[in-house]
Amino acid sequence: MKESIHIKNLGPIKDIFIDTIKPITVLIGESGSGKSTLMKAIALFRWIYKMQNIRSYLKRSKVSKSPFRFRMDTYFKNCGFEQYLKYNPEIIYTVEFQNQRRYTIKFANNKLCASISRPSPSRKTSAATLEEHNLNLHSEVSTASLPPTGSCIW
Repeated sequence: MKESIHIKNLGPIKDIFIDTIKPITVLIGESGSGKSTLMKAIALFRWIYKMQNIRSYLKRSKVSKSPFRFRMDTYFKNCGFEQYLKYNPEIIYTVEFQNQRRYTIKFANNKLCASISRPSPSRKTSAATLEEHNLNLHSEVSTASLPPTGSCIW
């Protein structure tokens, strides 16, 4: 499994791409340069990925209503990112597996969505099929304030 993240306009981070997130990472930089922001973004998107996997498993197990409630505005607020939303941040988190299956979670324009690409078994080439899902995660996040209601619940 290979993880990568691309972050634009999130607090002190203007544009950073980490091609491979390693299990042990050392970040060195001046105070306020974005080290904590980067780690919080990675932790948040790993959590979103794991929650989506659990939710997918429950759905395939015929559990009609998920016991998990997902509020993007709450998670951004808890990470301390709510003040950064006015700069229209973009975060793309990707998990790629050895079988060339790729799962991407993207936060852009204050919306969260995901896509899955899989190798096409019917073709001899390495072309992939792409499925896009809103995962019921499309929660518009207000850039002025984050109200306790109005976001899509997962």
